[in-house]
Amino acid sequence: MKTSKLLILALGMTIALGACKTAKISSVPSTAYQTNVIATEDLQDLKYPLADSVMKYSMKGSADAILTNEMVNLSRQITDNMLDKVSVSQYGQGVVVSLNKGNVFGVDDYTLNEDTKTILRNLAYNLNENKESYIVVFGRADATGNAKHNQDLAYKRAASVANYLFGCAIDKNRLFVESFGEKYPDYANNSKLNMNKNRRVDLLIIPSNEIRESAGK
Repeated sequence: MKTSKLLILALGMTIALGACKTAKISSVPSTAYQTNVIATEDLQDLKYPLADSVMKYSMKGSADAILTNEMVNLSRQITDNMLDKVSVSQYGQGVVVSLNKGNVFGVDDYTLNEDTKTILRNLAYNLNENKESYIVVFGRADATGNAKHNQDLAYKRAASVANYLFGCAIDKNRLFVESFGEKYPDYANNSKLNMNKNRRVDLLIIPSNEIRESAGK
Protein backbone atom coordinates (compact mmCIF):
# COMPACT_ATOMS: atom_id res chain seq x y z
CA MET A 1 0.00 0.00 0.00
CA LYS A 2 1.60 3.25 -1.10
CA THR A 3 0.39 6.82 -1.07
CA SER A 4 2.23 10.05 -1.65
CA LYS A 5 2.03 10.92 2.04
CA LEU A 6 1.96 8.68 5.09
CA LEU A 7 0.35 9.25 8.43
CA ILE A 8 1.98 11.88 10.64
CA LEU A 9 1.14 11.16 14.26
CA ALA A 10 2.17 14.57 15.56
CA LEU A 11 -0.03 17.63 15.56
CA GLY A 12 0.64 19.04 18.99
CA MET A 13 -2.04 16.85 20.54
CA THR A 14 -2.05 14.04 23.07
CA ILE A 15 -4.02 10.86 22.49
CA ALA A 16 -4.63 8.46 25.34
CA LEU A 17 -4.72 4.97 23.93
CA GLY A 18 -7.60 3.03 25.35
CA ALA A 19 -9.57 6.17 26.21
CA CYS A 20 -11.62 5.97 23.03
CA LYS A 21 -14.53 3.58 23.53
CA THR A 22 -15.95 2.46 20.21
CA ALA A 23 -19.52 1.30 19.98
CA LYS A 24 -22.11 0.09 17.55
CA ILE A 25 -24.86 2.69 17.65
CA SER A 26 -27.67 0.76 15.99
CA SER A 27 -28.71 -2.82 16.67
CA VAL A 28 -31.51 -2.63 14.08
CA PRO A 29 -30.44 -2.95 10.43
CA SER A 30 -31.26 0.08 8.33
CA THR A 31 -34.01 -0.51 5.79
CA ALA A 32 -32.68 2.39 3.73
CA TYR A 33 -29.63 0.48 2.54
CA GLN A 34 -29.65 -0.55 -1.10
CA THR A 35 -26.76 -2.27 -2.80
CA ASN A 36 -25.52 0.09 -5.50
CA VAL A 37 -22.14 -1.19 -6.57
CA ILE A 38 -20.13 0.54 -9.25
CA ALA A 39 -18.26 -2.18 -11.14
CA THR A 40 -14.48 -1.88 -11.15
CA GLU A 41 -14.33 -1.63 -14.93
CA ASP A 42 -16.73 1.33 -14.81
CA LEU A 43 -14.76 3.40 -12.31
CA GLN A 44 -12.73 5.16 -15.00
CA ASP A 45 -15.93 6.66 -16.42
CA LEU A 46 -16.91 8.39 -13.17
CA LYS A 47 -14.34 11.20 -13.32
CA TYR A 48 -14.27 11.19 -9.52
CA PRO A 49 -10.89 11.33 -7.75
CA LEU A 50 -11.74 8.74 -5.07
CA ALA A 51 -12.98 6.36 -7.73
CA ASP A 52 -9.61 6.82 -9.44
CA SER A 53 -7.90 5.86 -6.17
CA VAL A 54 -9.99 2.70 -5.89
CA MET A 55 -9.18 1.74 -9.47
CA LYS A 56 -5.45 2.26 -8.84
CA TYR A 57 -5.45 -0.39 -6.10
CA SER A 58 -8.00 -2.77 -7.63
CA MET A 59 -7.29 -6.33 -8.72
CA LYS A 60 -8.69 -7.96 -11.84
CA GLY A 61 -10.06 -11.39 -12.62
CA SER A 62 -11.68 -13.60 -10.00
CA ALA A 63 -10.15 -11.51 -7.20
CA ASP A 64 -12.30 -8.57 -8.30
CA ALA A 65 -15.56 -10.33 -7.38
CA ILE A 66 -14.17 -11.56 -4.05
CA LEU A 67 -12.85 -8.16 -2.96
CA THR A 68 -15.90 -6.30 -4.22
CA ASN A 69 -18.14 -8.59 -2.19
CA GLU A 70 -16.01 -7.95 0.91
CA MET A 71 -16.45 -4.22 0.44
CA VAL A 72 -20.20 -4.57 -0.21
CA ASN A 73 -20.54 -6.28 3.17
CA LEU A 74 -18.44 -3.59 4.87
CA SER A 75 -20.47 -0.85 3.21
CA ARG A 76 -23.68 -2.39 4.50
CA GLN A 77 -22.29 -2.72 8.03
CA ILE A 78 -21.16 0.90 8.13
CA THR A 79 -24.46 2.14 6.71
CA ASP A 80 -26.46 0.15 9.26
CA ASN A 81 -24.30 1.40 12.11
CA MET A 82 -23.87 5.04 11.14
CA LEU A 83 -27.46 5.66 9.99
CA ASP A 84 -27.56 9.17 8.44
CA LYS A 85 -24.49 10.57 10.21
CA VAL A 86 -22.25 10.10 7.15
CA SER A 87 -22.56 9.33 3.44
CA VAL A 88 -21.43 5.84 2.42
CA SER A 89 -20.65 5.04 -1.21
CA GLN A 90 -19.62 1.76 -2.81
CA TYR A 91 -17.02 1.89 -5.59
CA GLY A 92 -15.97 -1.58 -6.68
CA GLN A 93 -13.23 -2.74 -4.31
CA GLY A 94 -13.51 0.35 -2.12
CA VAL A 95 -15.89 2.06 0.28
CA VAL A 96 -15.99 5.83 0.70
CA VAL A 97 -17.24 7.26 3.99
CA SER A 98 -17.77 11.00 3.64
CA LEU A 99 -18.31 13.36 6.56
CA ASN A 100 -20.24 15.70 4.30
CA LYS A 101 -23.15 16.63 6.56
CA GLY A 102 -21.44 19.85 7.63
CA ASN A 103 -20.09 21.21 10.95
CA VAL A 104 -16.97 19.04 10.87
CA PHE A 105 -14.35 21.82 10.83
CA GLY A 106 -14.48 25.55 11.33
CA VAL A 107 -12.94 28.05 8.93
CA ASP A 108 -9.14 27.70 8.90
CA ASP A 109 -9.38 25.05 11.63
CA TYR A 110 -8.40 21.39 11.91
CA THR A 111 -9.47 20.55 15.45
CA LEU A 112 -12.17 17.92 15.96
CA ASN A 113 -15.41 18.92 17.65
CA GLU A 114 -17.29 16.53 19.93
CA ASP A 115 -19.86 15.57 17.29
CA THR A 116 -17.11 14.59 14.87
CA LYS A 117 -15.34 12.58 17.57
CA THR A 118 -18.57 10.68 18.22
CA ILE A 119 -18.91 9.88 14.53
CA LEU A 120 -15.31 8.66 14.38
CA ARG A 121 -15.71 6.49 17.48
CA ASN A 122 -18.72 4.79 15.93
CA LEU A 123 -16.91 4.33 12.62
CA ALA A 124 -13.93 2.89 14.51
CA TYR A 125 -16.24 0.14 15.75
CA ASN A 126 -16.73 -1.04 12.15
CA LEU A 127 -13.06 -0.61 11.32
CA ASN A 128 -12.05 -2.69 14.32
CA GLU A 129 -14.55 -5.36 13.30
CA ASN A 130 -12.97 -5.43 9.82
CA LYS A 131 -9.24 -5.34 10.44
CA GLU A 132 -8.22 -6.57 6.97
CA SER A 133 -8.49 -3.12 5.43
CA TYR A 134 -6.58 0.10 4.93
CA ILE A 135 -8.04 3.54 5.58
CA VAL A 136 -6.87 6.50 3.50
CA VAL A 137 -8.08 9.78 5.00
CA PHE A 138 -8.47 12.57 2.44
CA GLY A 139 -8.60 16.08 3.87
CA ARG A 140 -10.69 18.68 2.07
CA ALA A 141 -11.11 22.45 2.30
CA ASP A 142 -13.38 25.18 1.01
CA ALA A 143 -12.11 27.95 -1.24
CA THR A 144 -11.27 30.38 1.60
CA GLY A 145 -7.60 31.36 1.42
CA ASN A 146 -5.02 30.45 -1.21
CA ALA A 147 -4.61 26.99 -2.71
CA LYS A 148 -1.29 26.20 -0.99
CA HIS A 149 -2.68 27.11 2.43
CA ASN A 150 -5.78 25.01 1.82
CA GLN A 151 -3.69 22.04 0.70
CA ASP A 152 -1.74 22.14 3.97
CA LEU A 153 -4.86 22.79 6.05
CA ALA A 154 -6.71 19.86 4.51
CA TYR A 155 -3.73 17.61 5.23
CA LYS A 156 -3.83 18.65 8.89
CA ARG A 157 -7.54 17.85 8.98
CA ALA A 158 -6.89 14.39 7.60
CA ALA A 159 -4.05 13.86 10.08
CA SER A 160 -6.31 14.94 12.95
CA VAL A 161 -8.87 12.32 11.96
CA ALA A 162 -6.21 9.64 11.47
CA ASN A 163 -4.72 10.48 14.87
CA TYR A 164 -8.10 10.15 16.53
CA LEU A 165 -8.76 6.79 14.86
CA PHE A 166 -5.32 5.68 16.04
CA GLY A 167 -6.45 6.59 19.54
CA CYS A 168 -9.49 4.39 18.95
CA ALA A 169 -7.20 1.36 18.58
CA ILE A 170 -6.92 1.44 14.79
CA ASP A 171 -3.46 0.09 13.91
CA LYS A 172 -1.32 2.94 12.57
CA ASN A 173 -0.12 0.67 9.76
CA ARG A 174 -3.67 0.72 8.40
CA LEU A 175 -3.88 4.52 8.31
CA PHE A 176 -2.74 6.81 5.51
CA VAL A 177 -3.21 10.52 4.95
CA GLU A 178 -3.76 12.52 1.77
CA SER A 179 -4.99 16.02 0.93
CA PHE A 180 -7.27 17.27 -1.82
CA GLY A 181 -7.08 20.83 -0.53
CA GLU A 182 -9.76 22.90 -2.23
CA LYS A 183 -9.67 20.77 -5.38
CA TYR A 184 -12.63 18.66 -6.54
CA PRO A 185 -15.31 20.34 -4.42
CA ASP A 186 -18.53 18.35 -4.23
CA TYR A 187 -20.41 21.53 -3.39
CA ALA A 188 -20.07 24.89 -5.11
CA ASN A 189 -18.27 27.34 -2.81
CA ASN A 190 -21.03 29.91 -3.19
CA SER A 191 -22.73 29.74 0.20
CA LYS A 192 -21.82 29.27 3.86
CA LEU A 193 -23.74 25.96 3.92
CA ASN A 194 -21.86 24.53 0.93
CA MET A 195 -18.48 25.73 2.16
CA ASN A 196 -19.23 24.13 5.52
CA LYS A 197 -19.82 20.79 3.77
CA ASN A 198 -16.57 21.16 1.82
CA ARG A 199 -14.56 21.52 5.07
CA ARG A 200 -14.40 17.83 5.86
CA VAL A 201 -12.66 14.51 5.34
CA ASP A 202 -13.49 11.54 3.16
CA LEU A 203 -12.26 8.10 4.21
CA LEU A 204 -11.45 5.54 1.55
CA ILE A 205 -11.46 1.96 2.83
CA ILE A 206 -9.82 -0.69 0.67
CA PRO A 207 -8.73 -4.29 1.26
CA SER A 208 -5.36 -4.82 2.94
CA ASN A 209 -2.43 -6.42 1.14
CA GLU A 210 -3.05 -9.65 3.04
CA ILE A 211 -6.64 -10.07 1.90
CA ARG A 212 -5.69 -9.00 -1.63
CA GLU A 213 -2.99 -11.67 -1.76
CA SER A 214 -5.46 -14.25 -0.46
CA ALA A 215 -8.06 -13.29 -3.06
CA GLY A 216 -5.48 -13.52 -5.84
CA LYS A 217 -4.59 -17.15 -5.12
